[in-house]
Amino acid sequence: MATEQPTTTKTARVPAVGRHASCQVTAAMHDDLAVLLGAGWTITEVLRTGAALLADAHRRAWVYDMPDGARVEVIDARYRMADGQPETVPTLPAVTVP
Repeated sequence: MATEQPTTTKTARVPAVGRHASCQVTAAMHDDLAVLLGAGWTITEVLRTGAALLADAHRRAWVYDMPDGARVEVIDARYRMADGQPETVPTLPAVTVP
């Protein structure tokens, strides 16, 4: 009987449509949820929106330059202002690399 290698990772199963997903709430997640629920979001909206944003970031990265299926590190998020316009992204100073 073969034993699993310690470096082998298992791919999580995607829950079936209509099933519930769950996770343990950490202290950091608790604080994040307090902010979002205080702004009028529901738990369902938070989870669905978060999953949709992360999945979209992965799809875009795979189209542009990441290998298909690679885990992508999301480093930024933008928001829409009260007047409907996207937030202004500050212009960063040019960096000279020696």
